[in-house]
Formats: sequence, structure tokens, C-alpha cells
Amino acid sequence: MKFYREFQKTQQVFQQEVFQASCIPYKFWKKYIKRHRDTLPNKLQEIRTLLETQCSQTESVFLEKSKTFFSNPFSCPIFRCTKLFQTQDPEEFRKELLMFSDLNNKAIYKICKKLQKNGAPNMLSFYSSLKSSHRFHFLGGPETVYLKLKDEPTPECPICLEPATPLIILDCSHYLCLPCFSNYTKLNSIQGTLYNRISYMNASLSCPICRKHRPIPSIKPYSFYPTLPKNSLTGPSF
Repeated sequence: MKFYREFQKTQQVFQQEVFQASCIPYKFWKKYIKRHRDTLPNKLQEIRTLLETQCSQTESVFLEKSKTFFSNPFSCPIFRCTKLFQTQDPEEFRKELLMFSDLNNKAIYKICKKLQKNGAPNMLSFYSSLKSSHRFHFLGGPETVYLKLKDEPTPECPICLEPATPLIILDCSHYLCLPCFSNYTKLNSIQGTLYNRISYMNASLSCPICRKHRPIPSIKPYSFYPTLPKNSLTGPSF
């Protein structure tokens, strides 16, 4: 009950109406569990399908609004464009986008925990698989990593343990400073522009933290923090 009140209160705070309308329907699951309490173990496939469908709907809004954020030169000084925010301050929009991600992440966890407590087996494992698969970026994708890094005055590289920028953010949501990435991949031993060298290395690259294969398939607006490095022919600009 405590989380439901928090969920409702946060939902009402959103300035973007689409955020209010696109949250995971937590109230639906409260009623669903109450109505099917005695048969939840037999409804596992239905439960998982419903959750995945609802996650897809929330994900589409998150990705759409992330694209808006990362295309705005005042909120993300990487890719320049002429589109400006008309109704909301970029920093407020960033916080709201991050709040939308966090709220729905927590809602999915709470729903899975409640389902498992009431007889639906392995739902917390299902939640963990949703996060680790990186299918739904609002549950913790590279976009959310970038958004959260803006709250840290001096982000620290997990490899060299030094405050460092620029950071390269991988699709598995891990990040490291560009000098460590260059040393790890022997990036400077390859001819070409920085972005082409990264694309070339990606085919044989694994994340140094989680070992995910091909962790940076393409350069995106949120692939580097805080700004996109110069696309140098001779080596990365640190």
C-alpha cells in the first residue's frame, strides 16, 4: 500500500501527460492478484506475456522521449539540431525522464515480488532476466546511465578508479573512461577515424566488466559522456 501511494503521487507530478498515461498499470496488478490469488501458479505464461506487453508500451514512450532529449543541443551537447524545448526546461525534462524510468523499474520489481509472494513461481528471477537482457532500456539502459551521470559532479571510471571524462557508455550500461577503453582495445593501433575504429573493434570486443559481446554496435548520442569526442584520424581526443 505504501508503494502504491508513492506511485500515484509521483505519477501526478509528471508535467508530460504521456508519462502519466504510460506508467506500468500497478493498480491493475493489485486487482489481478486479488482476483486470481488461488490460480496464480497456473497463469505464469499469461502473467509474463502481460508484463512484457506493458513493458513494451512503457518502453516505446521512454525511447521516444529519450530521442527528444538527446536531440536537443541544450540538454545534450553532442548532436546539434535546431529543435528546442518549447514547454519544459531541459534539466527538468531530464529529471522527469529519469523519474519515469525509476518509477516504472520499481513498479515492475514490486509487481513481480508481490506475484511471487502470492504463489506465482520465479517472478523475481523473471524480473532479473528482463533487466539483464537489456530488452527494455527504461529498466536500465545506456540512456539512463547518461541521465544519471549528469547528477555526478566527477564521474569515476570503474577501471582506473580515477575521475575522468570523456566516458564511453556501452550498450550493456557499463562505462569506462576513453583512455582505459583505448588501452583495453588497443584502439590506437588501428588506422581510421575514431568512430570507424570503434566500429571495427566492436566485432571482437567484449565488455571488460560483464563480458557482453559487441557492446557498442553503433555510436549514439548517449555513447559518450559528457560530449562526443573529436572524430580523429590519429587517435582519440582525451
